[in-house]
Amino acid sequence: MRTTPAIQYDRFLESLRLIRERIQTETARSVSGLRVEKPSDDPAAAGEAVALRTRIAAADRYASNASAVKGFLSVTDSALSSLNDLLTSARAEAIRGASESTDAQARGAIATTIDSLREQAFALARTRFEGRYIFSGTDTQADPYDSSGNYQGNTSAIRFETGEGETITANIAATDAFGAGTGVFGALASLSDALRSGDTAAIQTGATSLEAALKTLSDARTVVGTRLESAQSAADRAAQAKVTLTSRLTEITGADLAEAITSLSNDRASEQMVLQTGARIGQRSLFDFLG
Repeated sequence: MRTTPAIQYDRFLESLRLIRERIQTETARSVSGLRVEKPSDDPAAAGEAVALRTRIAAADRYASNASAVKGFLSVTDSALSSLNDLLTSARAEAIRGASESTDAQARGAIATTIDSLREQAFALARTRFEGRYIFSGTDTQADPYDSSGNYQGNTSAIRFETGEGETITANIAATDAFGAGTGVFGALASLSDALRSGDTAAIQTGATSLEAALKTLSDARTVVGTRLESAQSAADRAAQAKVTLTSRLTEITGADLAEAITSLSNDRASEQMVLQTGARIGQRSLFDFLG
């Protein structure tokens, strides 16, 4: 079949259309840095990209949760450390108050110190993290203790998902920090009363109670320290997973900018050549097209 000018012109238009489509695609890739922006660009890569983005979002969530756990536990650890210092001081005062060489006036002064330490213990029990009481279980808006030392929160755990199938508990039971019942608050109140009354046996009992409270507190601090390490490990794993997944996502969806720029330059040159060819076709006479 003879190639007529009309056929040549149709071929010219098709060639120009294809070249300009490539130019548009390569320009977009050069600007966005992406090779795959929609499924039709590369269905297999697009499918994997969706899965990767889902896993990256999960890694971000795990990292955020691990950060929240670390924050909660760090505040808890600080409160427990202060409580440990407080109870250590109270025990030392109790031992001094139980001594036969301590007179009634000195015991009264010690009782005043114990009362102050008790108020400080209440303040520590009311420690908050981001506006939430840390020793109230999941009822984080409830003041954990009343003025008598009765617990008002609950015993539920606050858990965060920090990995696939992995959770870390951010809080500890108030009883693990302040003891069962009225706990250290009751022990300090009884010690203060014993000091004022001069009951050395009761004062010694108070010192023993504080020793037991310190042991319970030590166990709680160990638990908190272990969870802090777990939270840090979870944060590190999430961060590394995100780096690995993001690298893979870039690998399958990212454009080779040098290649895209070179292709763009070549296609622009091809566009000029095709336009020149089209111009020559356009110079043919009407009779050529009708030929």
